Amino acid sequence: MKRIAFLLPLILTGCAATMMGSSKNNQHQTEMALHKARTDVEELRCDLNSTQAQLLILENKLGNQDLAFSSLKQDVIGVQQAKIDELNTALALLEKQCKQINKQQSEALSLLEGLSTNDSDTKAALSQYKEKITEVEHKIAVQNKKIEEIVKLKQTVEELASLAFQFSQEQKGGKS
Repeated sequence: MKRIAFLLPLILTGCAATMMGSSKNNQHQTEMALHKARTDVEELRCDLNSTQAQLLILENKLGNQDLAFSSLKQDVIGVQQAKIDELNTALALLEKQCKQINKQQSEALSLLEGLSTNDSDTKAALSQYKEKITEVEHKIAVQNKKIEEIVKLKQTVEELASLAFQFSQEQKGGKS
């Protein structure tokens, strides 16, 4: 754009110089063309200045938008970082709770295994006691049978003794 503004007066001046050699009418036309060229150059300068001003305004707006975008980006990053930190804290808490639950599960499993072992030991002991009780009950039943036999023998002996006593009494009484 600057090149055009610089070259345009030179071109127009060159054209105007060739026209000067002509008559007054041509001279008047040349002056009019030169005046028009100067006016056009002035308009181009004004347009150039206006365009440069608009460009500067746009650059400022772009800079302001960059600043606003950077600020917004930092705000979003800050919010996201806060959320990430919050989620990391929650995740750490959940991991801690999971570890506690795993520890409690391990302890409960150990306790259940211990109870299972105790249950097995208790069942074995109760089974042994049951066998011994059955054995003792059997021995008592055998002894009860022997006692019944002894009682029967005693009754038989008593009956025999009573019969022997009666017999001896009868024999003593028959002799007398």
